[in-house]
Amino acid sequence: MIVPAMMLGRKQSLKGEPVLADYGPEECLNESADIEWVNMLWVRRLMRSCALLSLLSVSLNTPKTFEKHPPLQYVTFCCDLVVTFLFTAEMIAKMHIRGILRGEVPYLKDHWCQFDASMVFFLWVSVILQMFEMLGIVPRFSYLSILRAPRPLIMIRFIRVFLKFSMPKSRINQIFK
Repeated sequence: MIVPAMMLGRKQSLKGEPVLADYGPEECLNESADIEWVNMLWVRRLMRSCALLSLLSVSLNTPKTFEKHPPLQYVTFCCDLVVTFLFTAEMIAKMHIRGILRGEVPYLKDHWCQFDASMVFFLWVSVILQMFEMLGIVPRFSYLSILRAPRPLIMIRFIRVFLKFSMPKSRINQIFK
């Protein structure tokens, strides 16, 4: 009975004083609402389109294509750069929402998130390598171009959205045996 009276007195004493900062639940909701854009339908469609655009860019990234159409090198570079920034922003937002290693569902403990992070890494390697090639630091289509080899795997990200099914874990293990 003493505690409620103290709390009541405390609430009344705060009414007269100006509030300098309010870090109530509204602040938390606003903060997470800023990041929840990752889960919106239009963002997911944009990311699928980026995966498809990245695959198209990889397909165009050949010596013969650049010989016949030199401006395509700059077009593919710009596409790769935009896609890389978007995927990086998505990855950072998801890490912020889920936590990196700690949290309810940490980003790096989810296998699909690990795949997405590795794809972002390979996109950055590819963009940096292409920039070095364009600047003449690295010869065009050198042995370092092999670092771009995993990039077509980005198509898995595009396909996995459409192939949703659930199966018991024991059945999945049995299939892979």
